[in-house]
Amino acid sequence: MTSPRVPRVPFAIVLLAWFALSTSSCGDDKTPTNPSGVPNAAGVFTGTYRIKSCTDLVNGTAGTMCASLLATTAPLRLSLQQTNDQLVGNIQFSGWYVRSLIVNGTITPEGVILMNGQTTWVETGCPAITNQLIVNPFSATLNRALDGMTGDFRFVGSARVGTTGCVFAQVTMEADTLTLAK
Repeated sequence: MTSPRVPRVPFAIVLLAWFALSTSSCGDDKTPTNPSGVPNAAGVFTGTYRIKSCTDLVNGTAGTMCASLLATTAPLRLSLQQTNDQLVGNIQFSGWYVRSLIVNGTITPEGVILMNGQTTWVETGCPAITNQLIVNPFSATLNRALDGMTGDFRFVGSARVGTTGCVFAQVTMEADTLTLAK
């Protein structure tokens, strides 16, 4: 019994095919793609967000802190590290709310970022009160051509009311028009 003959492909053709495949994945996007197929979102982004809705409660009663915040913008800084599609970062709020927290999440091949995070702290002078900040969800889309992102997020956190005493409001805020750039 004879085995069928397998045609031989010249080495030069194999080499040309490999070269064509290895260079065809180069795109014209500014942000490179990781080996996992997702865009690279690592870096430091700065920008603003707009306060879409806000409520605050002080000892279970509606407060007045949010009334002046609606439709205003505030600064935000996001530092991201990335391993494949996994993200870990630090959000730093400044302006009307000054606090930072660690967030974790993922990025899809389309550049959709979903993250959340939570932190607690005790302020000096008010050791009996444990404050919290929760960001869930943080949702953004990476704009690879412009090296930035747009999106929105929701946050629930403690904010000190006034400058004296240990009175804290629980603030629930939805932000939209998040615009960050590297």
